Amino acid sequence: MQALFPPSLDRLRWFLVTTVVLLALAVCGNSQAAEIHLLSPANTTSPAECEVVSWGQSERGSVVAHIRPPGKGTVPAGDYGIRITGTDYVYGPISLNKNGRKVVDLPTLRIASTEDAQSTHYFLLDRNSGSMAARVATGNAPTIVLPGQFDLQRDFGESKQPFELKTGDARELACGALRIDSPTSVSDFAYFIVDEKKSTIAAYASHRQGPQALLPGKYRIVREGSGIYSAPLEIRAGKTTALSWTSLKVTPLGAARPECIVYTEGDFKPVLRLPAGDTAALLTPGNYRIAPSASIAEPSPEILQSAVPLVASAGNHLDIWVTNDATILSPVDSQIPIRVHSLPGGYLSLIEPFRIEADIAEPCDLSVYVSSAEHTVTSKNAKNAHPNPLATLPAIPGDAQPSIRLPSGIPDGSLVMIYVEAKNASGNVFHGFSRPFTAAKPRVGKITSLTINGQTPTTVNLSWTAPEGESPSGYNIYREPLGDRPLNLDRPRAETSFENLGLTAGKTYQYSVAAIDGRGIEGPRSDTIKVTTPR
Repeated sequence: MQALFPPSLDRLRWFLVTTVVLLALAVCGNSQAAEIHLLSPANTTSPAECEVVSWGQSERGSVVAHIRPPGKGTVPAGDYGIRITGTDYVYGPISLNKNGRKVVDLPTLRIASTEDAQSTHYFLLDRNSGSMAARVATGNAPTIVLPGQFDLQRDFGESKQPFELKTGDARELACGALRIDSPTSVSDFAYFIVDEKKSTIAAYASHRQGPQALLPGKYRIVREGSGIYSAPLEIRAGKTTALSWTSLKVTPLGAARPECIVYTEGDFKPVLRLPAGDTAALLTPGNYRIAPSASIAEPSPEILQSAVPLVASAGNHLDIWVTNDATILSPVDSQIPIRVHSLPGGYLSLIEPFRIEADIAEPCDLSVYVSSAEHTVTSKNAKNAHPNPLATLPAIPGDAQPSIRLPSGIPDGSLVMIYVEAKNASGNVFHGFSRPFTAAKPRVGKITSLTINGQTPTTVNLSWTAPEGESPSGYNIYREPLGDRPLNLDRPRAETSFENLGLTAGKTYQYSVAAIDGRGIEGPRSDTIKVTTPR
């Protein structure tokens, strides 16, 4: 049989026929397709990619298209749902006929916070299934979300707030912030923020993270592991609320390091276990009692009534000391505040006098005692601890500053406390004691080489050599009649020479010099040397 066309024409016509058929099939196929349009507000700065999924029993069908709003996608006719990529919640069903077109105006959510608050996230959880619909960061940018009925939950929190979004919504929420203040010496710690109304955890954070964004409402704060809650704090939109904690440190006064327990006042609920040592703990403001754990294996109100009371005020620091025999000492045992002017580093000199200030409003006879801080010192046994007073100073008003010396025989490095007993004209006795100090003997010797190198009518030049003992960290230069005030004030001089300027011609001056050891403790002063400036 002969071909209908020549070979070349035959191939050409078959190609044209095939092309027409394929084009017709494509047109027919597209006639069955539909479109989904996802809209979003023009000011949205954080668009999310959405997935179009086939609608099924699980509402988690296979992905048939990806759309980044505002945008559109083409899909075959059928039932579909929409979810944000990376989430679980599916919005739908959306039914599409052939050649159909569906427009979904997606809502947006903006969660504003204060400028100083740390950025965090809130989750939109489907109210029925609990599946996550969106993750919204606090800040200034609105985030594309999906319509539905949700629970709003903060990152690292459990508290949920009902929240509904409809198509086309542009919702805004304004947060406040909570700032936890504590002394910088306190190590980092974690705390829970509890919703006062629902008694659920709204957030979990560390106080080194900075202010925490929170939705407006009332909250209580509890440190992790303590079990004690702060008073209710109200968080207001656009405002930062501060909570100041109280720091507490228990210092051992001997080799033993007994553990102490802090209880709430009244109901004696244990809130904190704190071993004696260098670590400071934090308490929310309130009234407490503290007792050694060994003495209250079976605590009772009678036993705890004798525990040392603590008043934790916002922003304050409390120092507590515990002796080898597990007796707790606290400044609240004092009826009068005692201030002891000591050397740097918490030392009292064994060779130089130190100064005491006692806040007493009326003239009193002041008796001063020194006790070993490694044993119990209270108002009842302070005299027994050291029966011979260092000084009895009659009729000293409260603003006086008596200077006394530590008694001989106290070993270098001993922990001591200064106890003061004050008796007024009516015979009433008040007492108080200082915090513990280390009785210290300087590690530098006495300077024996102070000499005058020259003088003018207005200047005197001094020089000396370093004393025996360890190498001095500096020197103090004294001149009468200034007494205890060094010429170099609070800046020890590193050089072994000094020029005193601004003197008066024809006047006699007396000088002495003392070396300072590495702990900041001043050694004995040199013998005084006299010089008269020429006229």
